[in-house]
Amino acid sequence: MCIGAGLSPMFKLNIALLVLAGYLVLSIYTYVCTILKDEFRLTYGCFGPTEFRLVIIIINTLYIYTPWREWHCEFYGQQLGVYDLGGAFIAVFLFVAWLSQFVKDRRILSKRDPLKPYNPQDKRN
Repeated sequence: MCIGAGLSPMFKLNIALLVLAGYLVLSIYTYVCTILKDEFRLTYGCFGPTEFRLVIIIINTLYIYTPWREWHCEFYGQQLGVYDLGGAFIAVFLFVAWLSQFVKDRRILSKRDPLKPYNPQDKRN
């Protein structure tokens, strides 16, 4: 979905891939927590998969029925549209959600999977 939006005139591809990276970071974190904490979390903050789908539906509807796609602004020499800024906001939200949840869970995760000291004599072949 992100790659398709990035290849369309709706978003720039780099913004769409940034959203995809944020989504994948949260997905991987969910899988790690499932293994280490026995907790499968789908909602971060008050934003879950259903809300994410609703945001995508709203963005698509606004893109079709509003003239906002023609609005552009200059940001560090780059022409960004309204939807590029929205995608960047979504990406930032995804990374902040991951980081805040990781900071909360880091003690639990470190107890479940402690760091083992490096031993150069221990060679596993």
